[in-house]
Amino acid sequence: MRLKRYLWFHAAFLLFVAFFAVYAYVMITVFENRVPHCFLHDVAHLYCPFCGGTRAFLACLRFDVHSALIFHPAVIAWGMLFLALDVRALVLIVKEERKPLFPEWLLAFSVWYFGAFFVLRNTLALFGVDPMGDIAPFWASRITPVWAVLASFLLCLLTALGCRAILPSKRGNDLGTVLCFAVFLVPFAAILYSPWVLLLWLPLLVGVALWQYRRTRPLSLTVLKYGETTIPERMAFADRKGCQDPVEISLLLYLIETRGRRILVDAGCDVMRGYDVKHQVSPAEILKRYGLLPTDITDLVLTHAHNDHAGAAHYFTNATVHIARDEVEYATQKGFLPAGLTVKPFRSRRRIVGVAARVWGGHSKGSSIVTFRHGGKSYVIAGDECYSKRCLSEGRPTGSSYNKERSLAFVRLFGGSTHTVLLSHDPDVLPGQNGFLKII
Repeated sequence: MRLKRYLWFHAAFLLFVAFFAVYAYVMITVFENRVPHCFLHDVAHLYCPFCGGTRAFLACLRFDVHSALIFHPAVIAWGMLFLALDVRALVLIVKEERKPLFPEWLLAFSVWYFGAFFVLRNTLALFGVDPMGDIAPFWASRITPVWAVLASFLLCLLTALGCRAILPSKRGNDLGTVLCFAVFLVPFAAILYSPWVLLLWLPLLVGVALWQYRRTRPLSLTVLKYGETTIPERMAFADRKGCQDPVEISLLLYLIETRGRRILVDAGCDVMRGYDVKHQVSPAEILKRYGLLPTDITDLVLTHAHNDHAGAAHYFTNATVHIARDEVEYATQKGFLPAGLTVKPFRSRRRIVGVAARVWGGHSKGSSIVTFRHGGKSYVIAGDECYSKRCLSEGRPTGSSYNKERSLAFVRLFGGSTHTVLLSHDPDVLPGQNGFLKII
């Protein structure tokens, strides 16, 4: 089915190119490069969004890039874009990857690009500037290169914002990709139609490319286990009040490595008084087995100020400790935040290079979850908002709640298949042994 879709796209693209090739041949041989007037222009005195496309295509056949940009800058850019998408789709089919063959934002971006181009071109015409005639000398004599760059950037920004308005909110992370295409394509609409002005855009293009590379730099996620114990069933499930049957849990830390940062979610603890912990080791020791020292951690996110999540924070002296403001007082009273640590409380949300700590407030007053996106998927590190996967699959909130409504909201929101939820006490991770497991 995917191969069939690819072939249809390929055939449609080739037919589109063939149509322009035949039309261009007729224009060259029959009409001697004289292109008839546009019907919309003759009737409504407006330029359509594709006006000049044929002449730009003819200029491309003559390898006259400068003229092609004057007639319609999108012909070259869109031709390259669709060729790249065609190759990308073929690679996805060959690799048998289940990603969409063609990006969802492409249609919205195309509509907004040509819409903005239509408005700009006709606005110039209202002021007596004919884009098919004297626009080059008009811009060259009246507008400096700086104004041309600013005009291009404004059109680029409107295009990107338009795409953001059309796209569903869950596609918001694609705004960077859309903006990159916009910065690359739209400036051709206002570059004074002189090749040397492109040099003004090179630093911006390089900067955007580097930013996009950093945004999509590989991310790794590793879970580290340093012990296991049990809790009463009444703590795991709200509908099991009074039940003392043991429920197995593991003691886990999550390590996110991205963009030169090592972000550890929770510090763990050295001792859990009142619990029978099996084969427990220090969080510092489990990090050493992974190949890191506590001083290698750059950021420590404490989901809440309970002992098994914040008790060993003293090891991470080089890290910036991120903790909800409502948890700071309790953590300080318990001695989890000794002098010498760099503590930066946050009120409701804190972003760390693409990773977000967000106050949820179900398990404790300021208990937080950690979220990030990678590979088109949404990941949620739950802290103690949920102890068991059964809570998520069965819609059963945890029994250890500060705010029962928020605990119920958590399992309802994240219990579906749209999120990958990682539990801080998941017993199915490395059962019966300590160690680490790379998830991403």
